[in-house]
Amino acid sequence: MSPSIRPRCYRVCCVIRHARSVGARQLAKYKVTITRITIIEELASVAVLYSEKTGTSKSTITDGTIHAYRPFSEYIIILSGYALRSGTQSVIATCIVGTQWYVSRSCQYQLIDFPIVLESMNQDVDGVTR
Repeated sequence: MSPSIRPRCYRVCCVIRHARSVGARQLAKYKVTITRITIIEELASVAVLYSEKTGTSKSTITDGTIHAYRPFSEYIIILSGYALRSGTQSVIATCIVGTQWYVSRSCQYQLIDFPIVLESMNQDVDGVTR
């Protein structure tokens, strides 16, 4: 690495390290334990966070325990529920889809099965399609 690039790289690394430590301090106010400082960047893209800490794999969600950190329309929540219903057997999916709120509102919409055929075709250099 050339000597002229090193100081810039060092400054960028310091800024990133400082931003991560600020994020860790903010999360610590909510009693969140950070074991890897890089996780703060990864959590920035998380829209829904569900934690099941008992280890029983049996959870329930009541209307009072769901907290939205940004406004979502009811339609988006219903579509998310339908996406969870499509083949996933995770504890989180079962828990969300089974809520009374979701069940009472999802019956207002009709789910239409739209089969998708996953197929690809390639054309090689000779013009042959496969």
